[in-house]
Amino acid sequence: MKKYFICCFSLFWFGLFAQVKEKRSYIFDTYEHNKIKDYKNNIFIESHIFSNSKDSTYSLNLKYGKKNEAILIIKKEKVELITFDLNFRYSQIENLNQLENSTLHNQVFSSLATKKKKQTKLIIEIEYTNDTINNQVIVHIKQLKGKKKKIINENYYFLSNNNSQLEKDVNNKLIKILEAKHNLTLVENLNVDRVLFLQEGKLHQDISYLKKEKVNFLFTFEIDKIKNETTK
Repeated sequence: MKKYFICCFSLFWFGLFAQVKEKRSYIFDTYEHNKIKDYKNNIFIESHIFSNSKDSTYSLNLKYGKKNEAILIIKKEKVELITFDLNFRYSQIENLNQLENSTLHNQVFSSLATKKKKQTKLIIEIEYTNDTINNQVIVHIKQLKGKKKKIINENYYFLSNNNSQLEKDVNNKLIKILEAKHNLTLVENLNVDRVLFLQEGKLHQDISYLKKEKVNFLFTFEIDKIKNETTK
């Protein structure tokens, strides 16, 4: 009888601890609102992105399109994806508290995925237009391959201060590269409004940056489900 009691008592506490959910917290200090037209896959997405300017290892993306989804990606020792049910239309940052049914996807990458592929050396060409009529600078970056300089990829960047909803991004990598490597100082105090991505002459993606601002939000939730997955 005593052994039976101890066994039941142990099972009770084991079950109790097994039901305790892991709690997670992430601080967001930057919010971005973008619209993406993916012509290659015929997908049109409205995206709300939350990140931390002091910690680039995680970000949360609310995506509205053919399928609405909320994805938190964490890149540290291993890659984790946490998905949520997205059953509301985003209007304010407090809406993040409405995200529910969180699922942690443990991404286990195989050794094949970590092997470095041999990269072909590309030639980079940059040209720009100072559009004084529309008060913007258009930067055209081309990636070329081989002696015949075949164009592999092309990007068009539209930069200006026309959109008051975009706060100045002092850490914008593109602007830093254009300033430091290509001495394009006229983009110094501008924001990226729009980007066109072309592959072999065909428009692949068109991204419009509608809003960017500083925020201060602590996102706290519990892990409801865990899925272990292997990516080959």
